[in-house]
Amino acid sequence: MSRKTADRKLSLHNLFYNNKFVLFFSLLAAIAIWAVVTVTQAPVVEQVISNVAVTIDMGDNSQPARLGLQPFGVTDMRVNVRVSGKRYEIRALSADDILVTADTSGVGAAGTHTLQLRAECENEDVDIVSISQQSVDVYFDAYKEQTYTLVPEIDAPNGVVPEGYTYTQSDLSTQSIVISGPATELNTIDRVVATVKIDTPLTATPSAPLVASVTPETASGEMPRYVTIKDSGDVTLNIQVLKVRTLPTAVTFAGAPSAYAAAPLPYEVSPASVTVAGAPDTIDSLTSFIVGTVDFSRIGEGGGTYYFKAADISGFKVMDDVDTFRVDVSTGDMGSTTVTIPAGSIRVQNVPQGFSASLEQLELQVTVVGTRGQIGSLSSSQVSASLDLSGVPAAEGVYEVQATIALSGTTACWAYNTYRLNVRLTASE
Repeated sequence: MSRKTADRKLSLHNLFYNNKFVLFFSLLAAIAIWAVVTVTQAPVVEQVISNVAVTIDMGDNSQPARLGLQPFGVTDMRVNVRVSGKRYEIRALSADDILVTADTSGVGAAGTHTLQLRAECENEDVDIVSISQQSVDVYFDAYKEQTYTLVPEIDAPNGVVPEGYTYTQSDLSTQSIVISGPATELNTIDRVVATVKIDTPLTATPSAPLVASVTPETASGEMPRYVTIKDSGDVTLNIQVLKVRTLPTAVTFAGAPSAYAAAPLPYEVSPASVTVAGAPDTIDSLTSFIVGTVDFSRIGEGGGTYYFKAADISGFKVMDDVDTFRVDVSTGDMGSTTVTIPAGSIRVQNVPQGFSASLEQLELQVTVVGTRGQIGSLSSSQVSASLDLSGVPAAEGVYEVQATIALSGTTACWAYNTYRLNVRLTASE
């Protein structure tokens, strides 16, 4: 034996007389033995893996796929699976390592079917012991989409508005909507309702449109199953709140001579009062309800009768059964006279550049109505007429233009009727 070999044996022998080495070596050996025993002799244990997702067999060759059917109403089915295996194998498992499949081989038609569940583990050394449920019920049908017209409804158990108010509503912001789901269920839909909920009666118009909830209903008022409303944004409805008042009726006058500006001619409106609705802040400020405007140019020597349609009055809603208002204007002891204005005295304004204008008539006869005293002293020099050609096209031809009649030196006379003259435009040379 060489000296080197003898030294090596002696050194190894000496190590085992070193307490620290012996302690370290013993610990290392114990760990190695424990590992070997754990791997080769580990006990078999069972454990429940929770929240394992269920997958419905919908492959291209599956029975539902061949029949053109899809599952509905199933969003996130989960079960618990009990497994067994070596402890170290079980500890490493998660829900993602287990596949639970619902068998669709028995699906032969649309309807609800009970599908058997089977579970597999990716680790072949782990056995499936049981599943928390053996089957699931799933509805199958053909997929369908259909467009429905929305029906607006207001759900107001306490009333939309309180007594003394009324309201108008606009069309829905969306007139129709697309619904998808099982064909059998869609075929039962009778109508689709867009409902606006109002808990407290309104006394003012809402500052923003009201958002409606959309609900499909069958003929019996039930909601079909498994249907989905395709997203089209909020469906809204505008509601305008109006306050109701009963007011005396009245008219305004236009073109009144100065004598009648503050105190108009006597008149009567039929009906003398009416119930109307309008914006609360507007209608509260009214002392009468104006049904129309009477222009003095329409009032003759004997007065006149005028009609105004209720539907033409903007900003208000007539609540009574009134289609037309009648207005009778009285002139009392008035007189009239006819004044002739020669064509040369009629002023023509705003003639298009590059053209000259001439009247086709030699004169204009104007009827003037007023108090007998002022009519008796009226002279032709106090009545004038003018034509404004700013609205006439710059082209040769004859155009009919309404004349503006003006009176001077009188406070209780006015020109009756409207007058139109033919004007010829000729290009300047």
